[in-house]
Amino acid sequence: DCFVLSRGDSFMPNGTQKPNRAQKPTQAAAIATEDESHGYIWIEGEAAQANTVTPHVWYRSVAKDLLSGGDLIAHWDARHAGEAQYAFNVSEATDYTLWVRACPMRANLSYKIDSGEYQSVPMTEPIGTMTISIDGKPDPRVLAWLKAGISSLAKGAHTISFKMYGD
Repeated sequence: DCFVLSRGDSFMPNGTQKPNRAQKPTQAAAIATEDESHGYIWIEGEAAQANTVTPHVWYRSVAKDLLSGGDLIAHWDARHAGEAQYAFNVSEATDYTLWVRACPMRANLSYKIDSGEYQSVPMTEPIGTMTISIDGKPDPRVLAWLKAGISSLAKGAHTISFKMYGD
């Protein structure tokens, strides 16, 4: 669905929306946005600059109003992992905490920043787990906030890549 890089404790996951946003963002707002006053960078998952994902048909029929940007990126291909890459800018060199809103069930997700090594996103402590099925009934199509890690980032341009593969 989305991910957030936050300075210090400036962001705490809560629901589907960017903090201090009264309404859903438009598709034009689905690019990386930095909110200087609140200390975070918000990026919509569906706004990858490049990807090799095989869309998962099952995720076409979800409650789009429960997604931060009205859509998501999902991958399913038993033969290979899907990857997605995003570009963003950092205005202040400091430590950033990466939060990812993704499915924590039977999924494997890893990330790397710039040319670093891939790191696994821990699925053990999901926050705000929410079913996104159209009928709202219990379903494995859920999203939750996951604290992925902390990275020291220099001021300037960066990339983040995600690798998705399932059981």
